[in-house]
Amino acid sequence: MGDTDSIKQEGETNGIEEEKEEKGASEIMTGAPKATEGEWASCLRILNPKNGQTLSLLELEDNEAAFSATCLQFSNGGEWFLAVGTAKDLRLSPRSLSGGFIRLYRFIDNGTKLQLVHKTPTQEVVLALYPYQKKLFAGIGKVLRLYEFGKKRLLRKAETKNFPVNVNYINNIGDRLYVGDLCEGFFFVNYRKQTKEFEIFADNSSPHYLTAQCVLDFDTVCGADKFGNVFISRLPSEVAEELERDPGGVAAARQRFGRLPNSAPFKLNDLMNFHIGETITSLERTSLFTAGTETIVYSTINGSIGVLIPFNSRQDVDSFTHLEMHLRQEAAPLCGRDHLAFRSYYVPTKGCVDGDLCELFNTLESQKQTSIADELISTPHDVAKKLEEFRNRVL
Repeated sequence: MGDTDSIKQEGETNGIEEEKEEKGASEIMTGAPKATEGEWASCLRILNPKNGQTLSLLELEDNEAAFSATCLQFSNGGEWFLAVGTAKDLRLSPRSLSGGFIRLYRFIDNGTKLQLVHKTPTQEVVLALYPYQKKLFAGIGKVLRLYEFGKKRLLRKAETKNFPVNVNYINNIGDRLYVGDLCEGFFFVNYRKQTKEFEIFADNSSPHYLTAQCVLDFDTVCGADKFGNVFISRLPSEVAEELERDPGGVAAARQRFGRLPNSAPFKLNDLMNFHIGETITSLERTSLFTAGTETIVYSTINGSIGVLIPFNSRQDVDSFTHLEMHLRQEAAPLCGRDHLAFRSYYVPTKGCVDGDLCELFNTLESQKQTSIADELISTPHDVAKKLEEFRNRVL
């Protein structure tokens, strides 16, 4: 009996090992198993950027998931903190949750580990966190709220509930805030420190389901929506001049134009609309090398990386616009779809030239290149040189 039991036990052990090996192999081939509805897994990880080594890994428990994070300093000293916005037991459809939290961590062991300071409960998902003058702005559902540091929790200092759906982006230049709503686009907000009041004075005239945003200058923002469109919106120059002369003129404008629910007295103008074809996940205004031209770099959900390059002269705008127009006829897509219809899939395209299409000039037959260059009052060599010049501005 003893020998039989040992053989049986050994067989069970081998069976468990084989099952683990099969499970590991299946996860490599098919990925980790998906969670059931309403269950989340989330973690905070500190990486060494030089070698990709994980220095600290902190997993969130109790079905809590992180949706936003930012590093900041409070007015109580020069110590750096990490603020993380989370939600517990979140279900997307029908929408429900047990509650949200703003977790505050301090960095220890020379920034290689995290230590929880406290958790501040919220009523909704925290989709946006942004440091502002030693304080913290948080987008909590429809609410934009300003917090200060407290010993047991963050202290609420000011808030506004005038946003339509869900705040998912916050930025600022001075006392002007640029707030992105999940389904309605951008809002320009003045924050008055003395009275701790928020004043929404401009928004988009048409809704945008924002997935990525960046501020270009004091009156201009760039955004992307979930349908694969990128756009640039700007405050009209006459409105900017009026607000510069009379910063308190928003109340007068409301009386002049009337006050509609969830509407601002001024509207932003869309300077550019362009359909990328993939959902954009991030936008950044940056220069790709020292002393290089500032560009807008974007990445998409499929892993593509693209660049929006500004034109420096009206002559370049006219040249590339006419080149694009000719290539729409001479370099038709393989599937036969109209190029203009594709780039205007949701909104008519304007203010942007398709660089990918212009690059096809070098693949055309020499006879077609000469014909197009003659229309542009140029030569094929000059057109190719101009294309290379713009390519070298970012590569």
